[in-house]
Amino acid sequence: MDIGPLYQQHKDTLHRVAASILREVGLQGEKDDVVSEAMLSVASNPPTEEIRNWEAFLVRVVKNKAYDRIRAAEVRHFGRTLDMDHDDHAELGDDAIADTDEKLDGARAGAHMWDSMAVLDERERQVIREVIQNQRPQGEVADELGVSRPRVNQILKAALQKLREELERKGVTR
Repeated sequence: MDIGPLYQQHKDTLHRVAASILREVGLQGEKDDVVSEAMLSVASNPPTEEIRNWEAFLVRVVKNKAYDRIRAAEVRHFGRTLDMDHDDHAELGDDAIADTDEKLDGARAGAHMWDSMAVLDERERQVIREVIQNQRPQGEVADELGVSRPRVNQILKAALQKLREELERKGVTR
């Protein structure tokens, strides 16, 4: 399968789709990587069914790759990294396996956290990103949003409560 002509025909749309999804979380600079990953994925694992609308198919693949990139970024912010410090010569014992399980649980919780952000409105997501992820003072965020510091605190508390309820609904506990 020659993916090159398909890419040339639809590249502008694919880059716009990737940028629009990644922009919301500040990762728009990774749009080229996402589109490249999507095209490589299609080239290495071509669809087995007949594709009637290649543009729609490729847009779906790019969207999925963009959401994967966002989830990976959110795991780094909300979860734990999956890096495992170990001696190459040591065998994995029960402690190492338990430690790995704990790290994987943290990563899964981070992915659930990202998915749960969908219950928040844009302002709530912005406050969460700025105050918690970017660790900016509430006063600075308030000035940027044109609201009072206590209002930012109210938005933050309400957003965290919504996230807590959504995570509980999904059965995710920390």
